Amino acid sequence: MTAPCSADKEELLSCLDWAAHSIEIVQCRQPGWKVTLADCAADNGLHGRLVVGTPVPVADLPELVLGSPLAAGEIVSTGTLTDAHPVAPGETWSTEIRGLPLQGLTLHFA
Repeated sequence: MTAPCSADKEELLSCLDWAAHSIEIVQCRQPGWKVTLADCAADNGLHGRLVVGTPVPVADLPELVLGSPLAAGEIVSTGTLTDAHPVAPGETWSTEIRGLPLQGLTLHFA
């Protein structure tokens, strides 16, 4: 296993091979999403699925900076820019990325 990377931007970026847009599908069995930390831990978190888009080499991403140490092979999910929204069978959701050369994603919920 490779030692974790740390410190400055150049060193951190040298630890990354690629970046991609992703969509996290979260789930909650608690009515109305009224969740305590204990509920979340008992359900093994709220993460249901992670859909990862087309990888783009870090060298092709201008001014990309992430803020935590990484170990070799890790996938880093940086969180969300939006609230969680309910989905229903038959819906199709699409995303579009502006400001970075990353492709958007389209998901169809069966």
